Amino acid sequence: MAECRQKTVVLKGLDAAMFGEILSYIYSRTLHVSLDRVQHLYQAADLLQLDYVRDTCSSYMAMNVERSTCVELYKFADAFAVDIVLNQCLQCVHCRHFAKVNSK
Repeated sequence: MAECRQKTVVLKGLDAAMFGEILSYIYSRTLHVSLDRVQHLYQAADLLQLDYVRDTCSSYMAMNVERSTCVELYKFADAFAVDIVLNQCLQCVHCRHFAKVNSK
């Protein structure tokens, strides 16, 4: 690969803060996931093929599907084919809060 001969490698589409979080995880095995950062963290993990981080983010999103987050998480999960989150969002819409989500 050409990157092995370069002094600088540009990682397009990778947020610097999320890369820092990924590096912190690699060194400390501690991952700080929050609702405002989980999608960016998932994208970074997906780009870098870090299955544990990606799975942790998927589980976190699935556990936080509720009326206020359902539509945004559904759009994200659909774009990245995150089945566990898609299923939780669909369950939220179909079973529990259809009228409330629909009325927004």
